[in-house]
Amino acid sequence: MSSNDQNNLTTLQKTYILLGEADSKLEKLEREPIAVVGMGCRLPGGANDPKAFWELLKLGYDGISEIPKDRWDINKYYDPNPDAIGKMYVHNGGFLNVPIDQFDHEFFGIDSEEADFIDPQQRLLLEVTWEALENAGINPLSLRGSLSGVFVASAAMSDYPVILADLAEHKANLFFTGNLFCLISGRISNFFDLLGPSLSIDTACSSSLVALHYACQSLRVGDSDLALVSGVKLMLSPQITQRMCRAKFLSKDGYNRTFDENCDGLARGEGCGVVVLKRFTDACKDGDRILALIKATGVNQNGESSGITKPNKKSEAALFKSVWSKACLEGSQIDYIETHGTASRLGEPIEIQAIEMALNGSRSPENPLWISSSKSNFGHLESAAGIASLIKVIVSLQNEAIPPLLHFEHLNPLIDLHSLPAKIPLELTPWPSGQKTRYAGINAFGDSGTNAHVVVEEAPVVESKPNLMDRPLHILTLSARTEKALLELAEKYAKYLKDYPAIILSNASFTANSGRAHFPYRLNIVSASIHQAITKLQTRDFQIAKTSEPPPVAFLFSSEGLQLDIRKFLYKTQPVFKQAMDFCFEFLEKDIKNLYLQEKDIDRSDLIVLLQFSADYALCQLWESWGVKPDVVIGHRFGEYNAAVAAGMMNVEECLKLISAIGKPNFAEISLSIESRLPNRGFISSITGELSNTKLNANYWIDHTDNPLHFDKALLMVKEQGIQIILDISREQENWEQLLNRLGKLYQQGVVIDWKGFDAPYYRQKEDLPTYPFQRQRHWVSVRSSLTSTT
Repeated sequence: MSSNDQNNLTTLQKTYILLGEADSKLEKLEREPIAVVGMGCRLPGGANDPKAFWELLKLGYDGISEIPKDRWDINKYYDPNPDAIGKMYVHNGGFLNVPIDQFDHEFFGIDSEEADFIDPQQRLLLEVTWEALENAGINPLSLRGSLSGVFVASAAMSDYPVILADLAEHKANLFFTGNLFCLISGRISNFFDLLGPSLSIDTACSSSLVALHYACQSLRVGDSDLALVSGVKLMLSPQITQRMCRAKFLSKDGYNRTFDENCDGLARGEGCGVVVLKRFTDACKDGDRILALIKATGVNQNGESSGITKPNKKSEAALFKSVWSKACLEGSQIDYIETHGTASRLGEPIEIQAIEMALNGSRSPENPLWISSSKSNFGHLESAAGIASLIKVIVSLQNEAIPPLLHFEHLNPLIDLHSLPAKIPLELTPWPSGQKTRYAGINAFGDSGTNAHVVVEEAPVVESKPNLMDRPLHILTLSARTEKALLELAEKYAKYLKDYPAIILSNASFTANSGRAHFPYRLNIVSASIHQAITKLQTRDFQIAKTSEPPPVAFLFSSEGLQLDIRKFLYKTQPVFKQAMDFCFEFLEKDIKNLYLQEKDIDRSDLIVLLQFSADYALCQLWESWGVKPDVVIGHRFGEYNAAVAAGMMNVEECLKLISAIGKPNFAEISLSIESRLPNRGFISSITGELSNTKLNANYWIDHTDNPLHFDKALLMVKEQGIQIILDISREQENWEQLLNRLGKLYQQGVVIDWKGFDAPYYRQKEDLPTYPFQRQRHWVSVRSSLTSTT
């Protein structure tokens, strides 16, 4: 072998090694679970959030109701004869109990007339997406400019354009932006300013699980760092229902009798569901509340079958096995499958046979598979069906029970459950955690022939970490775009805290403060307990303020220093304060810290000044860790040393050396040894009364105690800089409650608070809190009859 051949072989070996490493990284990415960190929903029967959805499931209720009059006049269309042209033999279905003609257009920054033309599905999706992010404890506006993806499942043929047909030519631009299929995802990305992939997906009934699959892929390959997956469907006009009746697809009584021998077709339903996804490692790092894990997903196609809409048992079985393999699971490890279950006399037996084929005899009578379908609760939600099933599985895992299948009496004779073996839950069935990891599968099959399957794993157990130090009082902030909405939000919080009194106040406050957007109308309450918080909210023991742009802030360092009690309290409960004080203690005499902690009086004037400086320095660090950073600093007498440090003109070590030498044969020498720096923020000298743009040389400090002070002039200069908020770092903070009240006042004045920084030293968990109370108005084309005459 020639040397060239050897070199080529070496290069080839290196290439294969690199390829192997890439393959292992890709495999690792494919194996990483995807965390569900937030959910929102609007489903029939009043299931307008995940908690309400679980209550409906748990109690065995369905959401089937008479077709609402605001959709179409059923008396005009109903005819029990399935062959009647232009009629329908059903008079009910799964409808939302919220007014779909109403929308808070101002909240979403949409012109009133434009809102009239926007498909209600888009409007509903905006609301539920916002709620899902709040449910995740994520400030929705914090995602602006982020690599967040949007994956929306919806029918490409919406009902609203039918209603708009006569107006389409008069307002063509609004018609297109409000109703184009691509814009149902694009509007979400646009409103939230998200820069990741944005896809509208229609594979019929499998759409939302297909959307989930591609969202997980996007997260795994790095196209998205967060993904919003949703499905939405509204029934606004009678045409589709009429045609489905003509084709005899629908159940005659409007109920979905999954697996039952009397099944005679599906019931139509509507709704919307949104889930917020992150990579598992990112969710852990960000301290998210993990609701469940997406262990694996898969999509395939039926290919050629007996008909384009007909199921293919072999394709379905192949998909199940593929996804279970990706999840590193055997079929015997899956406890429950949420089936497609459309009450098709022939389709359901094929689905069960496909599951049996994939299991390949791995189950036993002692370990039966549970099977059910949410379609028995509110019908077939079509493009939203898969996401509704996912949310059902997650709330079932959380509540450790499988809800009953409804409208079931006798098994379809074409289904054999014994050969699986499998069971149907006919009552609330325990699904306890702890014995082993719980897994569920979810099926969705589309009329297009596109199949999707998902394996969901229960959320990992998170152990609470005790805080070595914590605060006796907590501040909770609420805000809204209008005063009316803010008062409504306060009522929602009061009710919620009353309904869930076991919630931890510090966690509730942390979630409300850091996991919500902050709007112009604001309030805050300071409380020691959940009970006190409820009382303050119920009695409206708070003030509401309206803010505009964040105002500039000045820090004032007085020469008096913090009171002893608040110093001790902050040292014991605020890690940032303690760390800064300990840093200063390193430069003081060794016995000072012991005297300080033992609450012994210190009568040496030089040490008193050093302790006052240290405490004000530590408090300044604490405020800045909360996001309150001064635009201008000013100091009175010895407080000017703190101001110089806060302005970056010298560091804390240099300042401590300088203060230690006040009144001693080496002060001038130390002053000369310190190299002053230019201020990095406004520094107003109390000696000159002017805004300084120069370094403070040694003579400034040498002459500091002898020069007459121009403090009043300096304060006027602060006002001349347009600064109305002056935060006295020491005198205004006599106790912890006053400190929190001052923070709350700054918040209400519009100062941007870093609420995550505020709680960063402590262990906090996100809580599921009330969502924003949208202030809706009617937006429907029928209210603007003048448009018909527009030319």
